[in-house]
Amino acid sequence: NPLKTQGESIMLSILILAVLSSEVENQKADNQDNCFDNGEATYTIATHRQVSRQIKYGQISLAELRKHFSDALASQDLLKAELNAWKLDNLKELLYSPRGKKQQIIEQILNAMLREFAINQSISYLIGGKGSYLSAIKKAVFQVTQADLDKEAAEHAAKLAFKQKASNNPETKEEFEYFVRVFGEKNLSREQRAVWDELRGISTLEKQQQDLAKKAIINQVKLADIEFKLLEHYHTNRGHNVFTVTLSGRVDKDTFEELCQKARMLEGNYAKPWRDKTNNSVSPGGFTFNEKEQAEKFMQLKEGNVSRLEQLQEHQEEKKANALEHLVEVAENLSEKAQEVLTRDRKVNTERRARMAKSVETDVREDLQLASTIARIVQAIESGQSKFLSNVRTKTHIETLESILSRAKYERRSKLGERYEDIKHTEPELADVDFVEYPFPVLDLYHFTKVSEKKIKGLTLITNRLAKLFTPKEKQLGYVVIKNSYLIKDLQKMVYKTKRVDSYLADMMSDRLANYQRLQLIGLTDLPTLRAALREYLPLRTDTSKADPIKEMERELIGCKIDGYFPTPKAVVEQMLDLADIKAGMDVLEPNGGSGHIADAIRQHHPDANISVVEINCRLREILQAKGYKLFDWDFLKHQQTYHRVIMNPPFEHFQDVKHVKHAYTLLSEGGRLVAIMSESPFFRMDKEAIAFRDWLESVGGSNERLPQGSFLDSDRSTGVATRIVVINKPASPLSLASPLSLDIFVITANDINGVNDAESLSESLSEILSEGSPAEIEENFNEVLHVQDYEAIKDNFLEHQQNYNTIIMNPLEHSSQHIERIYHAYYLLNPSGTLTVTLPETVLAPTNKLYTQFNKWLKSVKATSKKLGNGKSLVMVRKITLF
Repeated sequence: NPLKTQGESIMLSILILAVLSSEVENQKADNQDNCFDNGEATYTIATHRQVSRQIKYGQISLAELRKHFSDALASQDLLKAELNAWKLDNLKELLYSPRGKKQQIIEQILNAMLREFAINQSISYLIGGKGSYLSAIKKAVFQVTQADLDKEAAEHAAKLAFKQKASNNPETKEEFEYFVRVFGEKNLSREQRAVWDELRGISTLEKQQQDLAKKAIINQVKLADIEFKLLEHYHTNRGHNVFTVTLSGRVDKDTFEELCQKARMLEGNYAKPWRDKTNNSVSPGGFTFNEKEQAEKFMQLKEGNVSRLEQLQEHQEEKKANALEHLVEVAENLSEKAQEVLTRDRKVNTERRARMAKSVETDVREDLQLASTIARIVQAIESGQSKFLSNVRTKTHIETLESILSRAKYERRSKLGERYEDIKHTEPELADVDFVEYPFPVLDLYHFTKVSEKKIKGLTLITNRLAKLFTPKEKQLGYVVIKNSYLIKDLQKMVYKTKRVDSYLADMMSDRLANYQRLQLIGLTDLPTLRAALREYLPLRTDTSKADPIKEMERELIGCKIDGYFPTPKAVVEQMLDLADIKAGMDVLEPNGGSGHIADAIRQHHPDANISVVEINCRLREILQAKGYKLFDWDFLKHQQTYHRVIMNPPFEHFQDVKHVKHAYTLLSEGGRLVAIMSESPFFRMDKEAIAFRDWLESVGGSNERLPQGSFLDSDRSTGVATRIVVINKPASPLSLASPLSLDIFVITANDINGVNDAESLSESLSEILSEGSPAEIEENFNEVLHVQDYEAIKDNFLEHQQNYNTIIMNPLEHSSQHIERIYHAYYLLNPSGTLTVTLPETVLAPTNKLYTQFNKWLKSVKATSKKLGNGKSLVMVRKITLF
């Protein structure tokens, strides 16, 4: 058979070629083996170390390499003997993964030494074959070229450069990994640690994106010969076109459910056939989608996997936008409520009320800080400036970051020896971030024991696993920190199942788990990412506003014993200021300053007045200085400067109020006024000093009025002592009437009344009593004179007139009951110690009817005086001795 003969010839030729090739290879191998047979047995461990160094630094030639290899082969017995003298532990240090007994380890070391000569070559041989491992090494060494040596030296130089750079100034993730592996993370500087955390945090975020991309993959559906068809038609119920994917045939139940599930993942679903009522057409059943793109992706499942990453990302962005909008609303509400609470008036006249007010204000300031921080974080996220905080969605997320940062602050500063009281008022710093610990869940032994006792169905295996965590040390501590992700899932499941049986116990366990769960939700899944996020958070964080130091100093006074210190309540101060009638530019003294209750009100209502304060107590002086008041002598009784107004609430003990009021009167300038709070005792006691004071008060024309009982119960230092307001005016000389202290005068007159027909004529008739000056001087110096024409404007409704005056002069047209009522009303308009002067017929003063009799009784009650003017007229003068 010619074909058979030809085939046998081909096979014979192939066999001959194989034999010849094998012989050539064997001969070549023998030549390679023989070329290393002329070595000298002088190679030692020290020699090998030197050769290795020369190879790494490019200090050896190819011939020298082969010569050293030959010597190493010839010196195997010498090397074994040298190594045999070493201890086993030292031998193991020479190998990456030592195995076996000492002689086996020595063989491994020798093979590793010989392997180092086969630079950039692979070693391959068949176990049990003709060749051996040593032959394979010889073959590899024989194949080494000068280019291999140069490459080895270049790679070693690059490694040295990398190690030097990483050791001195790491910048890349690989350089930081080398530094941390060699020197440890604790040797990183603060700046380097921040970069290291950020690099690892970025890796974590990238991995999260990769995980999202994997999650977005929808796996292929095996459909054999089933085909898809896409139909578009108008959906009358939805009001727009929909896209339906129909199948060319029936599928089994499992495949149909799988298709339904994956259609829902693409925002579609299966719809049965339905009839369109508008045109009576029947729409086919199939997998219906609102978007054509989603329907086309669904059809691609027949050919392979598809991704819904864009869909998930759009959904995330939508949730993000809604969450940020809600965060803005939360911040605005927090700020509005905080401002309302902060401006609310509170009584702080007891230690308890002061503590409550301080606590409320502290909470409010924290709310304001949180609101401002939320607003800044939202702005950073929306502008794309935030890298690690971009998943923050709720107020609790920010509160979690704040609590972790606060704990790190205490951790760092307590190690520096600072006290808790000094730490709690300080703000977190960048250095605190290095002391942050990841808030892994904590399981209390008490909670775990209670759950175990309940024997909740489905938790037996979980409780058995978690029970192993409680070693004797953890039992003594009373809790265990869980860092294993699988055990954390067990803990979460235990909390979930416990909630059905004991919600209170479940909530307590959930609290120890909350911070961990929140950080996981916002993508801060490990410590480096958390620290990187906190370093991003700190610049966005608003510092908590400090408490008002003056308010703090005032509240510290509550409960402290200070003799004679009873701050004036706000209502009483307002009443005193109404009586004081302070004008712009006046010099006003508060001789018993206290903490500034009266001075504060003067400054608020009369900012143009010049306020001076005297106070003897050191702590109270500090408060007054902090408020910016001018402080003079310590002892008021030694103070000698003059003032237009003195407003005071002196101490009451040992008749000090009497001494202070008398001395204050000496400080008044002419035309000045003193308004003082005094105790009730000088007005009812019958001892010599009290009687002398009452006589003196009457001699200077002082007036007084008892304050309602309990007026000082609202004081910051509450007291029920009975009190009075005393007002004293110092008379003004005629030459001083033109000064800013000149008295207000209200002249009410009329035309041609018994020869007195204008204000000037009336002034002439009064000049002897009012002053020694001329009528023109009186007319010029009184700064507010209501003339005839002015009176005409108000005379018809004078009884409704409410302006107050120090001096009122009246010359009524007639003396009917209406005009007597006007005299009564004029007295009402007088300021305390003011004077009312009226020209009256003498017949009125010698009453002939009931009206005049009552009027004369009233004149006696107010201690009126009279002087005959002639022409059947008398001049009647009344000084107001009451306050109201």
